[in-house]
Formats: sequence, C-alpha cells, structure tokens
Amino acid sequence: MRSRPPAGSPTHAFPFSSEVTSFEPCAVGTVPRSVGTPTAEFRRVRDEMTKMLKADGVPPTGKWSDLGYLEPVRDYKPRHTSTLLVFDAVAEALDKLEVSA
Repeated sequence: MRSRPPAGSPTHAFPFSSEVTSFEPCAVGTVPRSVGTPTAEFRRVRDEMTKMLKADGVPPTGKWSDLGYLEPVRDYKPRHTSTLLVFDAVAEALDKLEVSA
C-alpha cells in the first residue's frame, strides 16, 4: 500500500489521460505543474479560474499566468464546466487524500 503524504503537503504526482474538446487541452496541459505545488496554492488557482470564467475575475498570475489564455472561454458558458473539470477533480482528490490521511 502506498503511503499518503501529510495533509496540506505539495502534490507529488499527477497521472492523467484526457479526451476533450479544443478548449480543455489548455487547462489539462497546465495542471501537471501542480506536482510540487502546495495544496492551498492549487485550490487558490482553482478558485481564481472559477472566478475568471464565471464572475469576470482576473486570470491567475505567476507560474499559472498562461491560464489567462483560457479567458475567451468565459464567453462560452457551456464550456465552463469542462474547462474547470480538471481543477475540480484534482481538488477533490486532494480533499480525499487529506480525509484519509
């Protein structure tokens, strides 16, 4: 059995496979950088992405600034859920790890 990292520790791996539309590869392609990212930072980025798409928020900054290329998705509400899916999935996995730790 694999040992679990302590709650709040950085992400250690991010395996994924994806079949998505043309907007989502940008989001999926940027998330592997979550490896080594503190969980609180990843959750902040997820929240910033949600605000960027659904509440006219500003794009994330720093190492996540290229997520700003997804800003045009704001105008395509049917794509919000699929674009945010990868962020929500990773945050949910982190939640489950912390609960079971």
